[in-house]
Amino acid sequence: MLPLKKETSMEIVYNRILQKIINERLKPGTPLREDHLAKEFGFSSTPVREAFRRLEYEGWIQSFPYKGSFMKNFTPEEVKDLYLLREAIECIAVSQAIEKATVKDWSKIADALRMEKEYIANPERDGDEVMPSLSPDINFHNAIVCASHSMLLLYRNNTLRSQLNCMYLSSRIKTTSDELIAVYDEHVMIYQAMRRGWSNVAEDLIRRHVSGARIKHLKQL
Repeated sequence: MLPLKKETSMEIVYNRILQKIINERLKPGTPLREDHLAKEFGFSSTPVREAFRRLEYEGWIQSFPYKGSFMKNFTPEEVKDLYLLREAIECIAVSQAIEKATVKDWSKIADALRMEKEYIANPERDGDEVMPSLSPDINFHNAIVCASHSMLLLYRNNTLRSQLNCMYLSSRIKTTSDELIAVYDEHVMIYQAMRRGWSNVAEDLIRRHVSGARIKHLKQL
């Protein structure tokens, strides 16, 4: 077995900052101080500065000369662009997955649907909640992109997903139980069309699915 790769100081700091952002649900415009975080995590300022560069590249924060770094505040135009990019990636992923998906890939997509159904039916789940970041919904979409067996699509999707998660957290988009069920039903239709090899139908379904999320998000801004 190959030895496990040891995390660098930058990677450790990056993960801790990201966890802080998610756990504390930091709002857009919240200042992030390099010196404060370095002291909090017990590191020098260098790995913190490097982690900030990565977080800015991924769309979590934005930095301004002589002012510092802040949690990113997404404009309506940026929200629209992110959804359009997601739509393009997932439409291509669907058609590629229909051609290239293995038995294991189909199993992972089906498992994502099963977990999503169980999540919705969980009696202990809260009513309205922030969606779809950090939820079973995301597993379904990621499983489709993985099934495309395109490293470029996977890379683009991972980068985009970080920006989308940040956007969802900052926007506090609420989703009701009825809306969760509707999203699940759309996922099932996408999956069934893919299994039947109906590429055009599956692409149209996922395009409308993502477009619907975009319209809802922009209305709630």
